[in-house]
Amino acid sequence: MKLITSAFLFCLLASSFSAQSEITLDNKFEDWNTAQSWTSESGGNVNRVAITHDVDWVYFYIRTTSEVALDENTLPNSICLVIDFDNDPATGSNYSNLGLGAEMVLDFPSRSVTVFSSNGVSSELGINNVGVHAAPVYSAFEFEIALDRSLVNLGNGDMKFLFYEGDASSSIPQGGGIHALTDFNSFLTPTPLERAANTDVRVAFWNVKRELDNTSVYDSYNRILDATNPDIIGFSEVEDYTPAFVVGLLDMWLPLEGGASWFVEKDDYDLMIASRFPIVSTFPTINRQMPALINTEGIWGVPTLFTCSHLKCCGGDSQRQEQADDYMSFLRDAIEPGGVLDLPEGSPIVYGGDLNMVGLSGPINTLETGDIFNNNVYGSDFSPDWDGSDLTQVVARLTDRAMDYTWRNDSGSYMPGKLDYIVVSDAVVEVLRAYSLQTSDLPEARLVQYNLESADAVNASDHFMVVADLVLLPK
Repeated sequence: MKLITSAFLFCLLASSFSAQSEITLDNKFEDWNTAQSWTSESGGNVNRVAITHDVDWVYFYIRTTSEVALDENTLPNSICLVIDFDNDPATGSNYSNLGLGAEMVLDFPSRSVTVFSSNGVSSELGINNVGVHAAPVYSAFEFEIALDRSLVNLGNGDMKFLFYEGDASSSIPQGGGIHALTDFNSFLTPTPLERAANTDVRVAFWNVKRELDNTSVYDSYNRILDATNPDIIGFSEVEDYTPAFVVGLLDMWLPLEGGASWFVEKDDYDLMIASRFPIVSTFPTINRQMPALINTEGIWGVPTLFTCSHLKCCGGDSQRQEQADDYMSFLRDAIEPGGVLDLPEGSPIVYGGDLNMVGLSGPINTLETGDIFNNNVYGSDFSPDWDGSDLTQVVARLTDRAMDYTWRNDSGSYMPGKLDYIVVSDAVVEVLRAYSLQTSDLPEARLVQYNLESADAVNASDHFMVVADLVLLPK
């Protein structure tokens, strides 16, 4: 292996005995500031990495020079993570002559894992077999990754790792970085499921996977809705059901005071909006998105523009971008005088649902910033919040886990990811509490507290409900 001076290639910014950082996988990277890290000037795409851990997980951070979609080939990359569990070059495999005794290699774009026995015999696994999580799961320049220590029997002591791309000269840390694993126990404050004090309106979005007529999971739906108790719900994958059918279910599961019924409207695709408040009008022709004007004047003095979405899945980068452009064209019209809808100034804007945000990052950027990709068709860029700023993506962490994914399929080839979003106009509303609900994370005492069962969320859908508590800001 060619030796290159550390002053030129990389600088060690912290020792293997650094204090551990408490990490949340949420596409926010400030919590990495104190982690053990290395930077590189070797010319490889990965130019900075960091590592930390707790008793359950090893966490990695990477920054790239060129934007990549980490776990697919939408923007091609060849990023691999090589780990020497015991920092012993004599065990495992001298993978690609990198100088480590590798026990495991994660190939991110192919979502494959190679594990090596102590004498170098290899076997292949899927990425979910070793409990890998990452954020974001769309293209970016920064990623945070978690590896489940229990699934790979990664005990305490020194380990060595590097990110490898193409050849040895582009690896970082060059020759591998040593990190000491301990029983450090990160402290996580569970999120209460009940609404926060002073909440005006609780909103929720839920892809229910076409299961609303599956009576065998009705108890799970009932318990989740009872525990979360939202005021407005955006449902997706409900194309097989009528509004009357869903009204009947909600009146049974979440009966309103005085014997009133829920208001439910359906679009021309697979979306529904259910509300305790009257739904004044809907705009169902926006591609795979359903804006609705909801009568919240009794609480806020103004209506709410609530939009339920289900953007194109599975290789549909161009379609997702077109759909995001389509909605933002509608929103620009709504907040500017004239056109299809004149939204009263200061009206809360709530957008969300299953956005299928994989592949390219463009759609979520458009939905937050108003930067429309196809201006020729969908018009000019604009500032979508009432104060001339961006809309805000709500951070809705899992209630009992320091991660923000909302979808998982452990038998599939893709790792869990955040597919379900809430975006709000934070110029006029404040988010008091937000979360996504994976009931299997809750300890027994919290399950009993909220009358839930561990399997409720996965029984109900492969997507988890996302929830946000909103209050109107004073003018």
